[in-house]
Amino acid sequence: VSGMTSLLLPQIVNDFPEFNENYIYNKTENSLRIIFDAINDLDPTELKKIPLLKEGLEKTIEDYKSNGIIVKYSDIVFHDFAIKDYNKLNGVATVTVCSTLEYYYSKEHNGVTQSDNRYKKQTRYACKFIYIYDESKMKGSSKIFGMNCPNCGAAIRVLGHKYCEYCGSQIGEINLKAWEFSSYNEY
Repeated sequence: VSGMTSLLLPQIVNDFPEFNENYIYNKTENSLRIIFDAINDLDPTELKKIPLLKEGLEKTIEDYKSNGIIVKYSDIVFHDFAIKDYNKLNGVATVTVCSTLEYYYSKEHNGVTQSDNRYKKQTRYACKFIYIYDESKMKGSSKIFGMNCPNCGAAIRVLGHKYCEYCGSQIGEINLKAWEFSSYNEY
């Protein structure tokens, strides 16, 4: 896994002395497992543990159910973690963690196999965490830490709004004094 842990970790710890590298790596693994399990079981119950992604993933699961899509992740093994990026701006800190992992993956659509699980997939995920250290610096800011509406994709411009100002969808609550899992992508 590529990363800049040795360069970025001292800066993060200087800004946030309570920051724990192993905690953020464990949170990365646990959050991805929650996502994979929710998709496997088509059950969004555990998504409450990752509130910033809950609504969007619930919609994905509903879409899978209504379109006869079954996705399975099995034998998931995490290999390595590294801090890839760190930013601290306008009252918000972001840390991006990269992880290498492997799993078997399968996908069916209306009973037709689109991808079978005969081959182990080796892949990487980038997971972003946010920490709001000064809410007052964010008020009135036109740029907010990359949080978008899970329904329409519009930028969330004001912290504390419970609903998207464009489409009216509910927005997940943010614990201001904790590193919150805010996005992930496979690359």
